[in-house]
Amino acid sequence: QLEESVKWDEGKGKYSAGLPYKYGREKTAEILNNVNSQATAERRAWSLKRSMEKIPEKKSKGFAEMEKFIKEGRTVVEKQDKSGNPIWHLPCHLVFQKGKYRFCHDGRANTKGICLNDFLISDLNLMVPIMDPINNMRSYLYSFSTDIKGFFHNIVVDEKDQGAFRYYWYKDETMQELVLYVFLGFIFGSSASPTVSSFVLKRHSKLMRSIFSDRVCDIIEKYFYV
Repeated sequence: QLEESVKWDEGKGKYSAGLPYKYGREKTAEILNNVNSQATAERRAWSLKRSMEKIPEKKSKGFAEMEKFIKEGRTVVEKQDKSGNPIWHLPCHLVFQKGKYRFCHDGRANTKGICLNDFLISDLNLMVPIMDPINNMRSYLYSFSTDIKGFFHNIVVDEKDQGAFRYYWYKDETMQELVLYVFLGFIFGSSASPTVSSFVLKRHSKLMRSIFSDRVCDIIEKYFYV
């Protein structure tokens, strides 16, 4: 599926990829679209509201992240009818890690025992083991590390699959009304995101071999940990 769906979008300057489904897009849509994930996402949104009312720092982080997502074009208000393709509504949650809150979409949230992550391929043995880049650092006198900012978010989801990344957020900071959004990139919270990102990295390194040295491309393939 990834071999067929991963493409370079010249206009956006980004790669796009479809979601890798265990049972294919048509069969997945047949199952997911008959489950009321919308009600679960709405219920969780109101629960999150109550939590953010008690913790101002959490609320501030949530709205700041949404403002950034909108400004950077990573999310839009959902207006398109994506009937026929998989539709799923993801609850949002703010996870407290390493002294700060992190905005996530919950791909593990289930409705009647069904969740989006159960239908996605999550392991194609593409990811670089974390010990590989660590051991590589010991090969040289000097070493440095770097980070691809928001890597998951910078891979665009194929239009056929964007309906699977629907979610609710609040119209404004009064949190009295919900608005339906769709996330346009891969999310933190999808079990498929690391695999898709690793595939895109390897695809990119192959395409770049005609421009950059083999050493540069080998580093991309062997020493980038997702």
